Amino acid sequence: MLRQILTLVAAVCGFLFSFQDLTAAEPEHAVDICIYGGTSGGVVAAVKAARMGKQALLIEPGQHLGGMSSGVLSYSDMGKAATVAGMSREFYQQVGRKYNKPLETQLEPHVAEQVFDEMIKEAGVTVLKGEHIAQVHKQGPRIVELETHKGKRIGAKMFIDATYEGDLLAAAGVSYSLIREANAQYNETLNGIQFHEIPQVQFGKVNAIGRRKDRRGLWDRSIPLDPYRIPGKPESGLLPLIEEGTLGTNGEAAPGVQAYCFRLCVTDQPENRIPIKAPDNYDPARFEIVARYIQACEKAGDQMDLRWFTKHDALPNGKFDFNTAYFGLNYVGGNKDYSESSHAERQKIIKEHENYARGLFHFLATDKRVPAKVSQQIRRYGLCKDEFTDNGAGLISFIFVNLDA
Repeated sequence: MLRQILTLVAAVCGFLFSFQDLTAAEPEHAVDICIYGGTSGGVVAAVKAARMGKQALLIEPGQHLGGMSSGVLSYSDMGKAATVAGMSREFYQQVGRKYNKPLETQLEPHVAEQVFDEMIKEAGVTVLKGEHIAQVHKQGPRIVELETHKGKRIGAKMFIDATYEGDLLAAAGVSYSLIREANAQYNETLNGIQFHEIPQVQFGKVNAIGRRKDRRGLWDRSIPLDPYRIPGKPESGLLPLIEEGTLGTNGEAAPGVQAYCFRLCVTDQPENRIPIKAPDNYDPARFEIVARYIQACEKAGDQMDLRWFTKHDALPNGKFDFNTAYFGLNYVGGNKDYSESSHAERQKIIKEHENYARGLFHFLATDKRVPAKVSQQIRRYGLCKDEFTDNGAGLISFIFVNLDA
């Protein structure tokens, strides 16, 4: 009798373990289309798929949908609104309704994110936030399953990579390049290293928003600077933010990808303003090259103001989109290892970009070598209390990745 009981228990346990193995082989989600990356393109792809009757699932490694479209790229580059059609126009029309307008392309980040969230909810798309890719499983060249770092598995008939970095494609073994190829590689004329003009000491007159007649803006101001710690002495070493090497020649392969930055949504409204604090590791010596830029511009006769350091465009409700400039928010060279780094390493690189932006703002606001007008202007602005409220800092948790894929 005891042997029969033991045999029955063993049979039941064997069945249970077999059942567990069987169910473990099935992904938690099985859908028609899985979109990796909750950028604006990812949201649009997911919503369109759902509207076409497909079961769509959207995975966003962060906590916000919309990518840079809701992450402070708020002053949209646009010519004539009539040229914008399709779901892009639908998005701007829905944003417009939030401001009681037929269409709006200058928008607050939280309003843009609200519209993306509403589009996703209305379409019935399943969204997974805070999960980044760990690996993919393929049958031949075809992706059949994606596994997140939390162990969640998603099977789909089709996968779309909507990230800025191309992470899903890279995980699938798709080849890529981290350089601008030389002209000779594909018989081109405008690839690789390109020099467009010699730095200009005399920049000329600009209009109220900082542009010359040829449309070149003060944020493009270029002027020769001495890169050495002791001017004129190479043996003293290079200043911080300056990299060793030669410029190369026109048309040669250009290593690296375009610089990244934190685009900032700021306000000059005291009741909604968060001061932009210096990073813990702030050192004014890091920005010595900026001080030399100021000195050179003043020597050339420039009456400097904030436009020399940021292209700032007005947004609704007393806010501004702070873009980069010649010495602005772009942290040149700071993204070298970003493309092929792990998620954890990327977070460190993102933090370094944040520290650079905070350090530059603190330098411009406090250093005695900065023109008083610039310091006074930049002290007016701070981050917004009502933006990115999940981190309490008014700062988006990712950087503006320029053309990494």
